[in-house]
Amino acid sequence: MINKLNVINLKNKLYKILPMETTIQKKPVWLNFIRWTARVIGTLLVVFTLIIGIGEMLEGFQHNGKLEKFDCFQIIIFIFWFFGLAGLIWAWWEEGAGGVFSFICTVIFLILVKIYANINPEASFTGILFIFLIPSVLFILYWWLTKKRNVSKL
Repeated sequence: MINKLNVINLKNKLYKILPMETTIQKKPVWLNFIRWTARVIGTLLVVFTLIIGIGEMLEGFQHNGKLEKFDCFQIIIFIFWFFGLAGLIWAWWEEGAGGVFSFICTVIFLILVKIYANINPEASFTGILFIFLIPSVLFILYWWLTKKRNVSKL
């Protein structure tokens, strides 16, 4: 049977093991605003991309009776775009790693799209794709600011 004395002893042992710095400190509102702005924009971009991508595939399938064929270069471009979007989802849990991964994949994606636009003049939509960098930059900024704040408090 557990009594109050055992609970108090256990609590005291835990307080001795855990340092006092592990208590959760409240972050400033502007810092949380950066994180939530990155999360909302990133989530909207992922959802929008999924809806448009699935819609385009279904429309192409209905017109032709088969999925559209892509060349190897286009597949590589879409793989980097997919990894960039996956990085935005990863950044929900690890802002630094997910933001950096998403940023690198999205930059490579943008470079490949620009190369493809030079090969295929019909692909002239490269400028608008820079919006995919916004949440990555915000995640990296949030991570850097929270890391800087935690180091300065030690």
